Parts: sequence; structure tokens; C-alpha cells
Amino acid sequence: APTPAAAEDAVPTVAAPVSGEKAVAEVVPFDASTLLSVGVPRSKAERDEMAERATLLKEESRLRKEEAEKNLAEASPVCWKKFLVSACLDDARVAYRKDVSIAKRQERQSQSLERNVRKFDAAEHARQRDEDNARKDAENARKAAEHRAKQEAKNQAREGKSSRP
Repeated sequence: APTPAAAEDAVPTVAAPVSGEKAVAEVVPFDASTLLSVGVPRSKAERDEMAERATLLKEESRLRKEEAEKNLAEASPVCWKKFLVSACLDDARVAYRKDVSIAKRQERQSQSLERNVRKFDAAEHARQRDEDNARKDAENARKAAEHRAKQEAKNQAREGKSSRP
């Protein structure tokens, strides 16, 4: 059974809905080591998966913030009808801050994933550029060798004509 502290550090995530089903939240443990273990993707498939996860986390974070703001706004009139107004408002603000804190963690994780995707894209672009440059260099070297051979043939032909009496 998860400890209460582990439950606080857990970040609920929304699974992608399947054909008309409502999104289901599952709790995934979240800590700093999660961000450190998620590095730059090593393949196109990993990159796509990471980009999709970042998008989902960003959307989930936005929805969580909106829900927290809505709950805080709805709590205010209810609290003013209670005997202990200040305590009720404080509890509502604590719940709001907790939800916003989780949303900000998700947003930071999303930004980290997006940063890793951009690093992969930059590395892939550099690799492609290097391949193209190597191919162009080889082509230019081949053309230069052909040109030198033609020039050498012309020079030999000239020397052959001038050496005849």
C-alpha cells in the first residue's frame, strides 16, 4: 500500500480515451529521479512517444489549473455561508495551491520532455547535415579528380604537339 507521502509525490496522469470513453486517471510516481532518468530519445519512435507524452502532460496541467481555479471560485460563496469563514477559505486556498503545485510539476516535466525532443531533433539535424556535407565533399573530390585528369590530359596533348618539330 502506498504511503501518504508517496501519494503526495504521485502525479495523476490521464490515459488516452478509447473511442468515446472518458479519460481515466492513473497515478504515476513522480520525483526528481524520473526527470533525470528520462534523457534524450535514442530513436525516432522514442522521440515521437516523448513528444506525445509532453503534449499530454501540458494539456493535463492546463486542465488541472483550470479545475483548481474553478474549485477555488466555487468555494468562496460556500465558505461565506459557513460559521468559520476564514478557516474554510484557508482550506480552499490550500487545496488550490496543492493542485497548482502538481500542475506546475507536470508543466516542468512537460518542458523537460520537450527540451529533450528538441535536443534529439537538433542532433538528428546535425547528423543529417554532416552526412550531406560528407556526400557533397566526396562528390566534389570526385569532380576535382576528374577535372585534374582532364587538365593533365590537355597538358600532355599540348606538350606532345609542341615537342614535335
